[in-house]
Amino acid sequence: MDLENYASLEEVKTAYKNKIRVYHPDINSSEEAEDIAKLLNVAKDHLGTTENKAKYDRQLKLAYLNEISRLSNQVHHTNQDGRSFWQNLSQTERKRRSEEAKAIRAKQRYDASVLKYPLHLRFMGSFLLMFWGLQVFYSNYFLMYPGYESVKIAFGIMIFIAGVATTTNEFYKHYSFKALDNHIKLNYSSIARFFFFLSIPVGIFLVINLNQYRKDYLLKNNFQYYQASIQKELTGGGKTIYYYTIDGQTYYKSTRGLKHGYIKIGRDKMLIIYAKPNPKIARPVAPDEAYSLPRNL
Repeated sequence: MDLENYASLEEVKTAYKNKIRVYHPDINSSEEAEDIAKLLNVAKDHLGTTENKAKYDRQLKLAYLNEISRLSNQVHHTNQDGRSFWQNLSQTERKRRSEEAKAIRAKQRYDASVLKYPLHLRFMGSFLLMFWGLQVFYSNYFLMYPGYESVKIAFGIMIFIAGVATTTNEFYKHYSFKALDNHIKLNYSSIARFFFFLSIPVGIFLVINLNQYRKDYLLKNNFQYYQASIQKELTGGGKTIYYYTIDGQTYYKSTRGLKHGYIKIGRDKMLIIYAKPNPKIARPVAPDEAYSLPRNL
């Protein structure tokens, strides 16, 4: 068909149409034309679909690399200048061919593993791993039941990160090896690094907002009022330091940045609200919340 190696499927179809118009037996009655037409039809059968074309390209690459390996292993086979075929290649060309051979071997191993463990099962397992990690983290950090344990929270985070890493790795391998078949020149390593570094500020932002939402949720749905003791009032900076003791544990807080003030009881007391599951989460009760306070407080 007068095509270069690894020509695209569209180029193959176009070349076949152009050639068959010249050598078709109904148009050209020569014996040579009949033989060429048969060869063109054989080529069409082997290269006419995406799957067959990809299979042919892989076989061509493998044959090419096997030939390079055979020639490079022939120690006694030298050129006129006494150097082997591999030695005559430039360092850049050697590196390129070596990386190409490694990629093809890795692709073959990956294809074999996909036949054993299909891709949809891999992604399903990765997503279940992420979901499990989120469930462990959510139930122990956000809802705090059956008990608040930092070990369980760390365990949930590690499971989630493992699920994300597994999913990312599967996506990376799948599309990297797919690019080998379709000859797509795309630097997936740079893309993976970009999304990794992008995930750091996004992750920090999500954790900060999740933490704030968790505090607001607990102070709204599972809370208790308490009269905290005022330790020090700094009128110049608008800051008040207060402390309170819950179940034998004393907590110190500050009202720095408080916009709406607080309800003061007597000379050295102030009304606060704290979360029952975690008394560390607390804030002063603002004056505009006085109407919603219980009567027996």
